Amino acid sequence: MATQEVMDRVWRVLTRRAGEQRTITYGELANEAKPGVSAQSVGPQYLEHIWPYCQELSMPNITSIVVLAGSDRPSYSHTGDHSLVPSTQRQVFACDWSNIDLPTVS
Repeated sequence: MATQEVMDRVWRVLTRRAGEQRTITYGELANEAKPGVSAQSVGPQYLEHIWPYCQELSMPNITSIVVLAGSDRPSYSHTGDHSLVPSTQRQVFACDWSNIDLPTVS
């Protein structure tokens, strides 16, 4: 189960990386958010809460910058169309995430 404390860290890492215009691997995100959290649990426990939040705010899907090690692609695309990932990542990098509130775990 996702905790708010770790969700806050995940969000801060994602928004920082977006501001740096850099992708991050699932493993890097897990390590930065909470050492000991597995890379495999990052998506189901945290990212799946964030992408609907982005949709609700009419913001690009910030989870698109979380990629597989050795790749520039996420393990999945919420659009179902991986060809849209580069465009979504460019939109994420162009956004100012500094004034967006942290998502909450429900």
